[in-house]
Amino acid sequence: MTKVAKGKRKRAYRPKTTSGCSTCKVRRVKCDETQPSCLRCSSTGRTCDGYSSAQSSNSNRSREATLAIVQTLSHDAESCAQSRRSLAFFAQQTCQQLAGFFGSLFWERLVLQAAHREPALRYALVAIGSLHEQITLESDHPKTFALKQYSLAIKCLLTPLSQHGKRAVDVCLIASILFTCFEGMQGRHKEANSHIRSGSRLLQETVYDKGSELLHHPVLGSQSHSDCYVPVETLANFFAVMDQSVAPVSYAHSYAPNDLPKKKYKTGKSRLQPQGLCHVGQRRRERRDVFVVHQSWRG
Repeated sequence: MTKVAKGKRKRAYRPKTTSGCSTCKVRRVKCDETQPSCLRCSSTGRTCDGYSSAQSSNSNRSREATLAIVQTLSHDAESCAQSRRSLAFFAQQTCQQLAGFFGSLFWERLVLQAAHREPALRYALVAIGSLHEQITLESDHPKTFALKQYSLAIKCLLTPLSQHGKRAVDVCLIASILFTCFEGMQGRHKEANSHIRSGSRLLQETVYDKGSELLHHPVLGSQSHSDCYVPVETLANFFAVMDQSVAPVSYAHSYAPNDLPKKKYKTGKSRLQPQGLCHVGQRRRERRDVFVVHQSWRG
């Protein structure tokens, strides 16, 4: 192991990038790549000279979904402005960091669309965006806003939609993934693991009825498989990768092997596993890599 001199902090490795606005490139500083003007320039009173056309095209993929979510935010002026900023940062920056692991479609489209209708997920995205922005800008300001949004997300998730309302299975699973990311970004691996295990338990408790195409959970109730924001089998892949238990994640008798699409799954002795993720060692490496990504944001 490489020894670090006492009193010196070794910076985490992160690959070099040619992206960023023209101003930050000339200054040779890290650009946060916020559109249309980066925050590093605007926060210091500099003029941001913008980005190349290719970069702008890639960064605009989530713009429509982001604008739709922004319209549903609180009418409180101060809160709304800060929420818009954090949400834009998530859509333009954070989801690109996360897309390498779970896929860009999930982060850049499906999650944003779900957050448009689900306040709990919206609060979680704002919290993650706010925290990531502070990490990127190496800000020493307290993470009060991010933590408040995170608390609101949890509170909102635990509050029934109505007196007899229930939370949908897929919303709770997506929330568990977002909460895992938020805790992992802070290096709080114990808390992140707790959310991973909660999601895994939720999957184990959920039963899919092939005849009615309904998902049944003893507490959350029933919902149509086709109404899910994100296919449950896609969410199951995430938890199968991230779960640290020695035995494979078992969806036995819940997601019956013949019920869900076969192209992503294989079966064996009443257990359901995503293809290519059967070995515990590989699963742990995937899980470790996610936490390494979270830590690399800290620089």
